[in-house]
Amino acid sequence: MSVSFTIVGLEMSLDEQLRFNLGNLNAAELLRLLDLYDPGLTGSVRARDLRQRCVDLLEGGYRDLGVECGVDGRIIWCARPSGRLDGRLRDLVELCDRAGALGVIRWA
Repeated sequence: MSVSFTIVGLEMSLDEQLRFNLGNLNAAELLRLLDLYDPGLTGSVRARDLRQRCVDLLEGGYRDLGVECGVDGRIIWCARPSGRLDGRLRDLVELCDRAGALGVIRWA
């Protein structure tokens, strides 16, 4: 499963520059970092507010250390290379810039 981040009003666009997807575990971690986590992995926020949260993390020295692969019973999760979420924060900044100051970013 994955979570799609889109600009409200352009959810059906196939333009890769207007959306991106993250696996559920990575999306949950990203949303926790941004203090926007909801167990349903859904929500929305004004683009300018989301952009500022991303920039604050990146400029504040946040660096994704990655995750090793693991097994917990019947659940197996893949590794996440270090720096992956840093790149996704930068992707969110770009998405927010495309949405403009009055735009809204939705994820589900």
